[in-house]
Amino acid sequence: MDGVRPSTSYEGFDSVPADAKDLVKRLFDAVDTVQKPLQKMAELDVAYQAVMREVERIQDTLNKELK
Repeated sequence: MDGVRPSTSYEGFDSVPADAKDLVKRLFDAVDTVQKPLQKMAELDVAYQAVMREVERIQDTLNKELK
């Protein structure tokens, strides 16, 4: 496709029928709505993984102390 990449901008949107514009706008809004919780889930997963690594470290330390 000669380096042509899909765009999420509204550039060149003037020649598109109104119904299609509305549909595209609603799709972009839906993507935004879904992306925000997914980003938060990713952030929470990073925090969860850090906590679990610390729990494992503490468990290892306690197991060594008990031997």
